[in-house]
Amino acid sequence: MLLLRRPFARALTIREPVGHAAVIRLMWAARWPTWLLCSGPLFLVFVASMVGEADGGASTGALTSRADAPWMTGLLAFCDGQVVAPSLIDAAMPSFFVRSLRVWVLLMVPLGIPLVYFLAGIVAHVVLVLTGGAPRSMGTTMRATGLAFVPVSLLYGVLDVFASYGWVTPAVWAFGFSALTIWLASRLFAGVRCLHGLKKRRALSVVPPALLILTSGVVLRAALVLPHPPGAQPPPALRYGVDLPGPRAIP
Repeated sequence: MLLLRRPFARALTIREPVGHAAVIRLMWAARWPTWLLCSGPLFLVFVASMVGEADGGASTGALTSRADAPWMTGLLAFCDGQVVAPSLIDAAMPSFFVRSLRVWVLLMVPLGIPLVYFLAGIVAHVVLVLTGGAPRSMGTTMRATGLAFVPVSLLYGVLDVFASYGWVTPAVWAFGFSALTIWLASRLFAGVRCLHGLKKRRALSVVPPALLILTSGVVLRAALVLPHPPGAQPPPALRYGVDLPGPRAIP
């Protein structure tokens, strides 16, 4: 784990064969708390709907209206609002599909962590092979990619929490995402270079494809929770009204 603490060391060596379980556990530990915070409203609304159906209610609103504690009513209303909140993809897809996709992507985060780890490492190693050969094994590239992503994934999760609850504007989210992505790119470059002993140009060629895979889930989550694109004006609120004619004077 020396690479996690010192990613910019000049040369490090690891034992072969490389164990991947420790890196995946670190990635899970870094992402687990923020994932629970993001999925909390989903689980509360699901439990409330199940209790409402058991009591004869038709929806979460039926349970909310019968709740005795005012704080419980407000909590369920807040959680329900987070689940059905609009996003910037609503203009391109039906709202019910976007909500289902939002729930599915959130629930797939624990399963997606090892998938992202192996896929990013394999793609980075293939790039090394195609650009002149890899000095060490594929497991070394995977380990360098995963350990570079561990601390950044924790801050990506914090940014996801802020975006999910509406505590950050899309412009601020874009600024934070850009800063974290630059940090991740520097860690990827340094980690692959020190483990493989590569030159700067070859180590730099690995960064774009691995970076694309590691950040794709973050961008997809943001597109499903941010209300409008960064730098754009929020859409105007829709107002419905009926123009009723007033009393007319009879001539």
